[in-house]
Amino acid sequence: MPLTMSELKVVKKRYERLEVLRRELQKLSSDAQRLAKQAIFSLQRDNEKEGHSRLEEALLILKKAQKISQTEQRLAGDGMWRSALEEAAEAVLFFRLITKHEIASGKLFNDPTILLGGLSDAIGELVRFAVRAATAGDIDRVNKIADQAEELVEFITSLDMTGSLRAKGDQARSHLRRLEDIRYDISRRV
Repeated sequence: MPLTMSELKVVKKRYERLEVLRRELQKLSSDAQRLAKQAIFSLQRDNEKEGHSRLEEALLILKKAQKISQTEQRLAGDGMWRSALEEAAEAVLFFRLITKHEIASGKLFNDPTILLGGLSDAIGELVRFAVRAATAGDIDRVNKIADQAEELVEFITSLDMTGSLRAKGDQARSHLRRLEDIRYDISRRV
């Protein structure tokens, strides 16, 4: 039985609403992801205040975006949205690891794949942070970072991750090897 013109108008209106929401979600996601990356960069440069500020701004934007993804469930799997969540998870985890030496997650990151992806990427940020610490001669900080990364990689390898998470887990193990090399190089200089 064919659709009537009035039914097609309803379909058109629903589709147009979905597209408006998709564009809004993608814009918010892009803005949040950019701010999360800037937060990480600031933290890498020991600018904790600026890093925290940009991270808070990114999280506020993500809360707005989350309302859209919850309003229209079809958008919850949008690639830009999930990418922004993972970048923000990485920034939050990295921030907590270097400032409080702990892991904390928020309600935005209740999807384990988002959290595990962010955690794997945060280990890479720890390596970059350790390189800067080693360059500055802060051996204690390098050792603390390496110990944290080792514990996190041990956790990650205890999981039977598949797909893109498996690749992220492999990257985390590679980052740990890099930290081990840094520790070895430091020990040979001392």
